[in-house]
Amino acid sequence: MKLSQLLFVLLFFSLTAQAYTPKAGWLTQLKSIDDLQLVATPEQDHTPLYEAFAKAQKTLRIGIFGISSQEMADQIEKQIKRGIAVTIICDKYCTNNDKRKAIFDQLQKAGANIMVATKGFTISHWKMFVVDESLAFVSTMNFISRSNQMRDVGVFTSEPSVIKEMITVFDQDVKNSADQSSITPDLTSSNLVWSPNNSETKLIDLINSADKTIEIWIENMGHPNIHAALEEAVKRKVSVRVLTSICGLGMPADAAFKNLFDLKKRGVVVKGTPFPATDVIPYIHAKTINVDHQTVFLGSENFSGNSLNKARELGIVFKDVTVEQKLAALYEKDWAQAVDIPEVAPEKCSSLTTNTEE
Repeated sequence: MKLSQLLFVLLFFSLTAQAYTPKAGWLTQLKSIDDLQLVATPEQDHTPLYEAFAKAQKTLRIGIFGISSQEMADQIEKQIKRGIAVTIICDKYCTNNDKRKAIFDQLQKAGANIMVATKGFTISHWKMFVVDESLAFVSTMNFISRSNQMRDVGVFTSEPSVIKEMITVFDQDVKNSADQSSITPDLTSSNLVWSPNNSETKLIDLINSADKTIEIWIENMGHPNIHAALEEAVKRKVSVRVLTSICGLGMPADAAFKNLFDLKKRGVVVKGTPFPATDVIPYIHAKTINVDHQTVFLGSENFSGNSLNKARELGIVFKDVTVEQKLAALYEKDWAQAVDIPEVAPEKCSSLTTNTEE
């Protein structure tokens, strides 16, 4: 082989190696889930959730950050009255104002086994439920009254491995609530993403697997390792977009903007939806990563140190062409209505059309 030919071959393999992004083991073993059903607000309301509750024959397990919707509370009480054993793990947020405390008391009086989550986690921020041992819902949505102004998404599945692990962790968190511990059972599902156990690793692995595009809906950023992984993706010529809300509910505006400016400096394209939110231009409460329009994460995890490393959170990773296409279409719809992040954070702003807590 001539020297020029040898140099060409070496250059070819060098470029190929740079372009190839090896995938983490769990991503290569990602279990196929064939029955996913998407729910998205504000295009939909909570009706699909109520319909799922009504399918319960014996049990309903709910892990949730907040319940402020009276309609949601009444629907849960309806299941109790027909004999369903309802267990609810609710973050302390469920009892720290009069409205939410009244709903907590209502459900407790109705017969729900409702408890405040353990202090072993900074917050219990998951948004999930399991009907009997046959149907699971993993989402980004709290049980709030202003869902018509929120961009939130969730999926139903009857995948046995997902349901089994969700029940195992949930039942342990019932015990954690009783003794204020923070034990997490062994985790084996390739699809599920749990904080504080494996969220950081799995989300970084997912970001690192991108070859062409990363599209993110997120409320809070700030985790340095997530920011660094996104920067590395940009360096690989991956198109990285982050969509959030300019007037956030999750952290002070100055802190939120500092994180967004940091992303921009790293080459990430960042936009925000204007405020106050409406049913046409919603508040971005969703937490998702769409990689190469093939692999999707959605869940309760924000991309902050607290959320990934200290809180109880739950997300799911999957490949589903139909669901991905629906999510991508909604993302583009929101992106088209978003604006560039202003140079200065708003001193005061109203996230929602009517000032309402999450």
